[in-house]
Amino acid sequence: MAPPKTPLSREQFVRVAIEFVEKHSMSEFTLRAIGDELGVNNTAVYRYFPSKESLLDAMLESVLAEVAAKPDPNGATPRDCIMAILANVRQAFQEHSHLSATYVSATGAFPSGLILTRRISTHLHDMGLRGDTLVRTYQMLEGYTLGTSVFDAGGAPDTWTIRQERYRYVNSPDFDQAAQSSERVRGIANDGFVRAITLILDDAEKESAE
Repeated sequence: MAPPKTPLSREQFVRVAIEFVEKHSMSEFTLRAIGDELGVNNTAVYRYFPSKESLLDAMLESVLAEVAAKPDPNGATPRDCIMAILANVRQAFQEHSHLSATYVSATGAFPSGLILTRRISTHLHDMGLRGDTLVRTYQMLEGYTLGTSVFDAGGAPDTWTIRQERYRYVNSPDFDQAAQSSERVRGIANDGFVRAITLILDDAEKESAE
């Protein structure tokens, strides 16, 4: 007689669901599909997740937890710590491209997201920002980081090749030069991300000093 199967853990469902979405797409994501992927009845998924939305929230929390687990760089300034956190968020959503767009409209509670918000807010406070300036700066950083993450992940895994072709349609020497390779397009986008975050922080510090 075969030994009874060990029940799958909540973490196993989340891990397989993330892998499934990255391999396929959000349009194919259902609790039944995840159950089939694990070789179990879809009712086994309901043991931990009463709805597709609750599993999706758990998947997003898992991605954010990966970012939150990364410590701030040793000896870094508050500004550099903020840059590192936002770069890690952007990288995480690029690696999990199909999930990036869903986070913007997700309504679940994300403990790791709150951890990241508090860390960034603490660093902004250490930069001398207070009150509305601090909150507004955080909102700008969050909006720009998430917005560019969704935009850059939209055509994954061919995002940069697609953008390279779009640049060629502009019919401009500057864009033609940028479109020499998909890697060049990606490099310009990454550099633009850093420069934009720098401008937001520069403006906030200037306002705070006035």
